Amino acid sequence: MKNTHIIPGSVSNLLDAYSYATDEQVNDGRGWYPLANTIASQLGNGNTYKGAGIIAALSPSCPWPANISDAWQLVERDSVHFQSGFNERRARRIRDADFLSYQAEYEFSKKTCRKVRAFYQSIIDPTHTRTEYICIDTHAANAYAGRRVSGKEKTQLDNVDVRERIQAAYAEAAELSDETLADFQAIVWLVARGIDWQINHR
Repeated sequence: MKNTHIIPGSVSNLLDAYSYATDEQVNDGRGWYPLANTIASQLGNGNTYKGAGIIAALSPSCPWPANISDAWQLVERDSVHFQSGFNERRARRIRDADFLSYQAEYEFSKKTCRKVRAFYQSIIDPTHTRTEYICIDTHAANAYAGRRVSGKEKTQLDNVDVRERIQAAYAEAAELSDETLADFQAIVWLVARGIDWQINHR
């Protein structure tokens, strides 16, 4: 496999992170995408594709509470508070589109949107079984690496070989843990952003 020297990591690192999960983190992780799916349906007035597209478009570098707050602000008041102009314009196009999924899928079709597209697809279908829908962001990469990845390494997360390698490791670890792909990713994400794991994985 190519580029194995970029953000080296392992399935065992992911299972180690999973072992750190508290009961609360496991429950929250298992409920993360189902809850996001419900919110997306509400945002889209029954059109989950539209709601998920808005959430995903507004998600880059945005904490979850602010992400959801901005999504509702955009739908109800036509304003956002925590977003770049690019993310806001993309979310508006999805909001204003007349069709179901096509606008969001078009917006997230570029190679630089792989993380956002995976997040969108996981919200649409929390029970998915497709490895390419596993959302890999900095926290997810940290868990895979067993440490905090560097700023230079973060820029490589859109590298196809790197992303697919990390996603494949998540899929294997999820199977070993008996969790669904989305649930495992969400649980490990919650662990990796927590202080207990970070103290021991610098």
